[in-house]
Amino acid sequence: MRSILRRAERYGWQYLGRAMSRFLYKLVPVVVESLGGAFPELNTQAIRVAMVIREEEESFLRMLQRGFRRFENEAISAVASALAKKRGAQSHESLDRRRGTEGDQVALCRRQD
Repeated sequence: MRSILRRAERYGWQYLGRAMSRFLYKLVPVVVESLGGAFPELNTQAIRVAMVIREEEESFLRMLQRGFRRFENEAISAVASALAKKRGAQSHESLDRRRGTEGDQVALCRRQD
């Protein structure tokens, strides 16, 4: 169920606009009206279901935003690194910065002068 909610939320965030995010919990009354007869617990737990979905949406959107920021930063870094290599320069600052997160694998890539 979580993966379905996250896929729908990502779709809304990406294609309907970030202003449309956090919209799934608002659809709970429609789901209750449609499926309440088959699942009577929806009628009694509608508020709880909406709260759980809203919390899940907010958590997922925070994670999604962090991931997109990280991706954008890495893409910028990769472009800067490619441009530096094209000019014949080694981007030591970028390598040193990555050492903290990627460990000694970076040392293997460093040119020995």
